[in-house]
Amino acid sequence: MTIQAVLHWGRANCAAQSSRAAQHELLSGATTGLAALLYLAMACGISQDYEKGSGVGSTQRLFFHLAYVGRAFVPCFLLLNISTLARERRSPAAALLGAWITQVLALYLGQLVQAQKRWIFLLAAVAALLPMGITMCASMGGRLHQSPLMTAYHFLVTWVCLCGAGFCWLFLCCQVFHFLDVQTEVVLGAILDYCLLGVSSIAISCAGPDIQAPLLPSQEEELSLYPGPHSHGFFPNLDFYDDNL
Repeated sequence: MTIQAVLHWGRANCAAQSSRAAQHELLSGATTGLAALLYLAMACGISQDYEKGSGVGSTQRLFFHLAYVGRAFVPCFLLLNISTLARERRSPAAALLGAWITQVLALYLGQLVQAQKRWIFLLAAVAALLPMGITMCASMGGRLHQSPLMTAYHFLVTWVCLCGAGFCWLFLCCQVFHFLDVQTEVVLGAILDYCLLGVSSIAISCAGPDIQAPLLPSQEEELSLYPGPHSHGFFPNLDFYDDNL
């Protein structure tokens, strides 16, 4: 994560072809850099805690409060980066961040209750993941129709939703059924974190020239509704003028 953060910051300041590309690289650098710092803190034992098992003679399971804090707020930078890629407005982006925080908060609260009550919070996490995926596919994805960014955006949406479902699956296997031991849970959690943050940031960087698109077709359609002549870098819709002569 640290190496990737340095690469993103270096690309933003030295190799970015436009201010828009630099903006994406800066957000990717902030995402991976903050994740690296949180993992360094957990490696030093910060926020380490133990959960007492519910069965007779069961052992205590190790977990980190900081892991849930990081999974709640660090991906918000990634989702903000994806929203910027889709040229989305602030209100839908804020709702998207709220849905992700709700999902992680539900898993964290499920960690704190007794084992027989964790099903409720797992269902709450899944329920928060569904509207987030629908929003990214329908509302935000519709703005990228017929855009060169469509392929990269579809991959990012699918990847983020799969990673979110992966966190729910990990909670189910480790906290509800106790199929996996603590070491396996920590390793799988770290892999999921990198898949969500690291791989998604690389995918945004690899979008490359497609990010340079000045306006999306949906934006041109919105702007062409206003009477011209226009002087802000886009062309008026000639059909609009023909229909209103």
